[in-house]
Amino acid sequence: TVTSKGLVSSKQVSFSGGSSDDCFSINACAIRIGNEAIPEQRLVAFRNTIVVRNNLPHSIFLQVRVKIDASKPFDKWIDMGKIVSGHSIPFSHARCSDDVACRIKVLIPDEDDWSMRPAEIFPYWSSSLFIPPEDTLDHTNHFNVVINDRNNVPLQLGALVETDAPKYHGAQSRSNDVRSYQIGLAQRVISIYSPFIIADYTGQNIEFKSNKSIVAGQREPLGEARLIASVPQLNQMTSDGKQNTSWPGLSNVRKHQRWRRPMDTSAEIFMLGGENTTKLIVRQSAKPDSQWSRPISISSKRAVDRIIVPRLYHPLPPLILCSRMHSAPEQLGGTKTTVISLFNRFCLVNLLDVEIEVISTNKRGFGQNRKPLTIGVNKAPIPWHFDDSGYCRLRPKELGWSFSGLVSMRKKRRDVSLRVRNKLTGKAIIVTIEFNRLNKTPNVLVVIRASRSIPFRLENLTTIPLQFTQPSFFGGFRSRGLEEPTILLPYHKAFYSWDFPDLCKRFI
Repeated sequence: TVTSKGLVSSKQVSFSGGSSDDCFSINACAIRIGNEAIPEQRLVAFRNTIVVRNNLPHSIFLQVRVKIDASKPFDKWIDMGKIVSGHSIPFSHARCSDDVACRIKVLIPDEDDWSMRPAEIFPYWSSSLFIPPEDTLDHTNHFNVVINDRNNVPLQLGALVETDAPKYHGAQSRSNDVRSYQIGLAQRVISIYSPFIIADYTGQNIEFKSNKSIVAGQREPLGEARLIASVPQLNQMTSDGKQNTSWPGLSNVRKHQRWRRPMDTSAEIFMLGGENTTKLIVRQSAKPDSQWSRPISISSKRAVDRIIVPRLYHPLPPLILCSRMHSAPEQLGGTKTTVISLFNRFCLVNLLDVEIEVISTNKRGFGQNRKPLTIGVNKAPIPWHFDDSGYCRLRPKELGWSFSGLVSMRKKRRDVSLRVRNKLTGKAIIVTIEFNRLNKTPNVLVVIRASRSIPFRLENLTTIPLQFTQPSFFGGFRSRGLEEPTILLPYHKAFYSWDFPDLCKRFI
C-alpha cells in the first residue's frame, strides 16, 4: 500500500533469549520517510514494547510483572533496576496485548560510595500500577500511584501512559510533509511524575500541609537528613579533590532556565501529590509556639506570593518568606508538574572589615525592642526576617558607634549610600547597601560594603567651627534623637552622604 507519509506497517516480533522463561518482544515499524525525489524510501525502526520514564525529583527502583494469560495470575516481580531522575528504562518481556503491573521504591544517594540505597523515610513499595493492553488504551491515559512514608502518610503520584494510536496514518494525515510524523519511544510509554514539587531554600526547617493532608516525607527518621530528594551539591568535591559535576539527576536539572534558585545552594525537596490540591500552608516545625501561615493558592501559577509565618510568644519576629510557582523542566514532568520554590525574603552579606549589627523599626522609625542581628565578616548569606513595611538601621559592632539613619528595604533600587558615625571619636564611614535579585527570584540578597565613591565632600573654609546635620521627618512628625550633628573645624573637610537617604526632601 502506497501512503502519503507516516506509518506503513507495524508488527510485533518475539524471540527467545536462550531459556523457555526468557522471552523478549519488540515492535518493528516501517515508516515512509521519502520525499518527492525518492517517494518510497522506508525507515525500519525497532522499538521496545514498554518504556518507564522517571519524572520524579529523585531516583527510584522499579519492579515489573506480566500477565500473559487473562485466566492466570500475574507472574513474579522482575527487578528492572534504578532509574535516575529524568531518565527512562525499557522493558521487553511483555507483548502489546499483555497486562503489565509495576511498582517503585524511593532511593537516596549514599554519600560513602556514591551509590543508591532505599530511603528510610519511604521504606515501602508503592501501590501497583496496572497497565491494560495497548488496544484498550487511548492516546493519553492518567493513573495514580500511592506510596506511604514511614509515618503512613500517603503520597499520591501521577502516571501518564502514552500510546501511538491514532497518529498520522496514511491519507488521514493533515499535511504531506513526512517530517511532521513522529514515532513514539515505545508502544506504551509510562511517565511517573509528582503533580507538585516543593523546593525549600529557606533553611528554616519548614513544615508543609495541603488542604488534603500533611505533605509526606517530612518527619525524618533518626540519623537521616530531611534532604532525601536532592543529589549531592554542585560544589561537592570528590576524593581526588576535583569538583563532582557528573552526578545525573536533580543537580543537572537545577541548571535549567525554568528552575529558579537564589544561588547555588542546596534545597530541601518535597513532593506534593493530588491533582486536585489547591491550598498550601506552612509553619516552622519543631517549635512549640509555631502556627500555620495563611493558605497559599497553588491552583494557578502565580508569579510571587508573600508568606508570613507567625511565631507567637517568642521574641523573634515572624518569618517573612516568599514563594514562586512555575512549570517544571521536561526532565521533571514539564507542564504536568508545578514547582513551588520557597525563599527567605532577605539575606544579608557583610563585606565590611568589622562585624555589624542590624535592627528593624516600625513605620515611624521607632525600635521594636528586639535583639540586633549580628553579621560576621565575609560570612555566608544570613537570612533576616523582619516586618519590611518599616525601616532598618545598622552600625559596626565596636565601642562608640551609633546606629545609622533609617533605610527602607522595599524600594526598587540597585543600591543606596548612607553615613555611619562614631559618637566617641567623631569618625564617620560611608556605607553602600546593594540590593541584588538573583536569577529572577523574589529573594533579595542585601550586600553591605564600604562605598567605592563618596557622594559629597564638605569643606569648611571659614575661621569658625560649623555644625551640620540632616533634619529627619517620618510619618508627619520629627524623629527626635535620630539626628546627631557633626562638627567641622575651620579649614577641615569631611566626606558626607545622607544620614536619611529615603527622605523626599534632602536638606542639610
